[in-house]
Amino acid sequence: MTSLTQDIREKLQRLTAFEKIILINVVVYIVGWLIWKAEGIARPNSLSWLALPKEFGEFILKPWSIITYGFAHFGFWHLAFNMLVLYFIGRSFSNLFNVKLSLNVYFMGILSGGLLFMLVYLI
Repeated sequence: MTSLTQDIREKLQRLTAFEKIILINVVVYIVGWLIWKAEGIARPNSLSWLALPKEFGEFILKPWSIITYGFAHFGFWHLAFNMLVLYFIGRSFSNLFNVKLSLNVYFMGILSGGLLFMLVYLI
């Protein structure tokens, strides 16, 4: 059993930063899917605690959602297409820039996209 866990650890260590982000996204999707199937609740509600609220008043109650909404995907094709794009863009960014800058751009995109979403909703 230890060789299996050791193999998994080694494979995880060899993943690039963006491949690890893709893995996190897939795990979050699977957990949401399992909650949906096990609890029998509506699919969007299974990840609602990760979703970014439209209104600022709701956002104050869920401040983590400014980051977690970037990891919540509500359909298989939504997840598949986003991860495919992230894989290729992540590889390109990592080849052009260092990994730290690439990750900063990625997370700043999540933050600015979320803030812009809430701002546009106010208009």
